[in-house]
Amino acid sequence: MRRFFSLIAVAFSLLAGTFSVAFAQDTASPTANNGQQTPGVVYNSDGTEEAQVSTTSIVDPFQDFDPSSAPQRGFHFVLVDVSVTATGDHDVDVSSSGFQLVDTDGFSYYQSYVYRTEAATTADPDFAGGTLTAGDTMTGAIAFQVLDGTHPALLNYQPSYDRLVTAGDWRESAVAPGDAVETIASDGTPWVTITVGDVVDPVKDFDPSSPPQRGFEYIGVNVTIENTSKAAQEVDAYNFNFVDEEGFLTTSYGAYRTTEGEAAMPSLQSSNQLDPGASVTGLLTFQVLAGTKPGLLFFAPTSDRHIRVAEWNASASNATPTAGKTPAVPPVNSNRTPTAEATDEATQTADFGDIDCGDVLSWAKASVPGLTTWGDEVSAVGTVLQGAKVNSADIRTSADKISNLADDQENIDVPQGVEDLNGLVVQAYRDTVDSLNKLADAVDANDTPALLQSAQDILEISGRFQTGEIGNQLNALGTACPALQGL
Repeated sequence: MRRFFSLIAVAFSLLAGTFSVAFAQDTASPTANNGQQTPGVVYNSDGTEEAQVSTTSIVDPFQDFDPSSAPQRGFHFVLVDVSVTATGDHDVDVSSSGFQLVDTDGFSYYQSYVYRTEAATTADPDFAGGTLTAGDTMTGAIAFQVLDGTHPALLNYQPSYDRLVTAGDWRESAVAPGDAVETIASDGTPWVTITVGDVVDPVKDFDPSSPPQRGFEYIGVNVTIENTSKAAQEVDAYNFNFVDEEGFLTTSYGAYRTTEGEAAMPSLQSSNQLDPGASVTGLLTFQVLAGTKPGLLFFAPTSDRHIRVAEWNASASNATPTAGKTPAVPPVNSNRTPTAEATDEATQTADFGDIDCGDVLSWAKASVPGLTTWGDEVSAVGTVLQGAKVNSADIRTSADKISNLADDQENIDVPQGVEDLNGLVVQAYRDTVDSLNKLADAVDANDTPALLQSAQDILEISGRFQTGEIGNQLNALGTACPALQGL
């Protein structure tokens, strides 16, 4: 029975991954990359590429968890699917604990284990980690427990303490040098605003008695920090981290500079006490490999913060909300849980006490090909929506195929007691046809809101097979007829 239902779970999972991206896009940004994530490159210590890591889908909020493993009060789960490919000539060790999710307020979260339903785990297995053989790819889902009211902004991957790679980026745009980055304190009130100025590459006015290590050089970044809170704040220069264009990370070095250099451009001190409204400007210094170029600068005042304050030659890969904003269209709840009333009603109508399980088994076997085709066609539509071009003719072709499925399912030999369930499946097929045709119309009219609404409708139909009225009756039927477990 679980294998029988997994057909539905797989189709639903594919749809969720596709449409959760589609709904997260800003409808005012038609030039966005349609949810495609540019892979982050992991370099080996010798500078050669060893892996590529990317995000393939994200579900926010994720609700298909086991009820015994609910998120903490005031939080919700986010499920991210990641892909890692060993692109070098050697094996690579990969760990799910190396991923951190960063929300739109700059707070970071580490992996949170979530007990999921069997169908959900079968359709989308957890990211296992381990040794990845050269040339192979590892994929899987990683869960995070995120504060309500916030949205994912970044997925960072740290294969080691000295490297940081962007594995996923759902912001509207990257942070350009010169942008004023407003931050908040842990209580949500304004804290400090950070603005990055010029880069000094290399820093030459260092004290001769304290030169950089052989093969390295000092690089400097000018920053201005303003206290926007209502209390005095202390900001430490050593809370800034520099990542070069190949993902190698270093903390603020605090190079000793000449008196003349300090007079012309003071260094940012290790500790800065700022009264409300006050600001300080200073040079941050980092020791980097000679010849490397800046990638990004981030501020991490505590272990759970990652605030990007400047990114050089970078752009975000997805058009989703920037910090402090919400999506133009609400995010898809791609794992809807039915209301208590709906669940009770579905369960009450599923009375299979006197069912003939032999006839039911024949009906189920005859229904599987149609369910498989339905899943394939709906998933194909999701693939089309992810691409650069959306072909309405393909969508209408899928609608025609599912319309034929509805006719076939309606005329199938239905055993006594399963008539209502069969009727629900037929209706789901017909509703899918209607939504697909509306989707094709929206594509032809270039009507993004209508397109997204049609996508939402298809997700709702898929949800009926998961935890809705069809799913509940299928589960009850499986309990009444254990032979279905073998399908």
